Amino acid sequence: MTEAALLQTRKEKFRDPDWTASGERRAQVRLQALRMLWINTGSLCNIECRNCYIESSPENDRLAYVNRGEVSAFLDEIEREALPTREIGFTGGEPFMNPDILAMLGDALARGHFALVLTNAMQPMQRPRIKSGLLGLREAHGARLVIRVSLDHYGKALHEEERGPDTYDKTVEGIDWLCVSPKAGTNIVQRRGDELKLVYPQTGAGPERYAGQDFRNFFLQPMDNPDRAANTAAATRYCLEHPQWRLSLQTHKLIGIR
Repeated sequence: MTEAALLQTRKEKFRDPDWTASGERRAQVRLQALRMLWINTGSLCNIECRNCYIESSPENDRLAYVNRGEVSAFLDEIEREALPTREIGFTGGEPFMNPDILAMLGDALARGHFALVLTNAMQPMQRPRIKSGLLGLREAHGARLVIRVSLDHYGKALHEEERGPDTYDKTVEGIDWLCVSPKAGTNIVQRRGDELKLVYPQTGAGPERYAGQDFRNFFLQPMDNPDRAANTAAATRYCLEHPQWRLSLQTHKLIGIR
């Protein structure tokens, strides 16, 4: 079948929103409440994943960038209809390639919604303008802004099998910027935020070194090594003695998933 014939068949098959081509009524699910609105920011992406659901790539611009005005119209409708929408999600493509992404996030947050961004955390997110904008939004709106990073595997080989060469290290760099987890012998650049997680114990990186920094939450995570049981006991004891800190456990390791 030619492409033109295929397109014509699709048009005929789906031309009526209520009835199928065979005359049967289409299945429907009645909308009860719009609790989360997903917005696709556009199909362009800085990488080309093997199994991307919309075949995003640096060249696929079939789905044009949504703009600030269009998103504002959706937010206006939510407000006008008094819909119980709690969260606005932004996906793509790579949302941080959209030139209006910071403004759209700001508008959603300013209206009291939570905002979620799905990202690969690579170069588009790591540009200085984007980083500065995200820090400003975080300062103004706190934990209502959530960044969710796509990582196909904790290991480089399998991650890059899906996402292509030279993608793993850049993503990890982005995760390191988003999540503060100090290591002994390193300089900490980000000194304020929502969460600081410290692996414990570490020689030269005791909790007291970071306790005075401007974070909302402080977590101790037991060092995962042959002394894990002793490290867990020590971390638990430290948290009980210093209530500023809370215990963080990697439950997948506790049940044998690695």
